[in-house]
Amino acid sequence: MFREVVGQMLFVRFLILLEMNWSVSRDFLPLIDLSAPADSAYGRLLAQVKPRLLGHLKFAQFQHVLQNSKYDGAVPSVLLNRKAAVTLRERGRVDWEFRRSLIGQLISEMRKQQGGPKLFRRPWQTRCMKVQFKGEGG
Repeated sequence: MFREVVGQMLFVRFLILLEMNWSVSRDFLPLIDLSAPADSAYGRLLAQVKPRLLGHLKFAQFQHVLQNSKYDGAVPSVLLNRKAAVTLRERGRVDWEFRRSLIGQLISEMRKQQGGPKLFRRPWQTRCMKVQFKGEGG
């Protein structure tokens, strides 16, 4: 009962904020100066309400930037040795050199790839890498 009431309250709050965002963006956004100095009264008020307002506009701009800067190259293939990582863990050792743990192996394999960080700038819902485990079929 409590979960249901709280869930309904959160849903109603979400709908109210969504409607308020749409109203503000449609009716008031052209009138708002978003470059107000931070030390002014207007700037402080804007800083207080900014996290609650205009979320969908920020998301749309972010998606636009991601769409324009996506990388459509080949999907890199990464080979990891899970057995080496498990052996290290069973011995109770810490992989300070990042050579045997799965994360360490992944980092070193990604450093070998051409392209660097742009490999992760993929179109929406596409694979950023293909992971193969050494000694495991599939």
